[in-house]
Amino acid sequence: MIFGLVDSGLLIIFTYIGIDVDKHFNKHSSGVNGGLWGAAVGNAGTDLIAASIDPLMRAHALAIFIGCMIPIAFIPIVEKLRKRKAKKNEQNQ
Repeated sequence: MIFGLVDSGLLIIFTYIGIDVDKHFNKHSSGVNGGLWGAAVGNAGTDLIAASIDPLMRAHALAIFIGCMIPIAFIPIVEKLRKRKAKKNEQNQ
């Protein structure tokens, strides 16, 4: 229960921070990309914090954090592919 409360509570905060940061630096943004980064990085961080606090998960905290960080490396790749597809669709219209 400790893990879930800390993890989800902090994740919600990090997602909102990501949306706000994205909108602040990119006035034409809906905040979705910032929310994605906030949630992804926030999830890794909150999992590390929550696992470190939870006595049953403490020994696995670093491995959990590393496992969460690996998929984050794919965000720029997926975003580049999405932009390429959007540009192609725009040209076809």
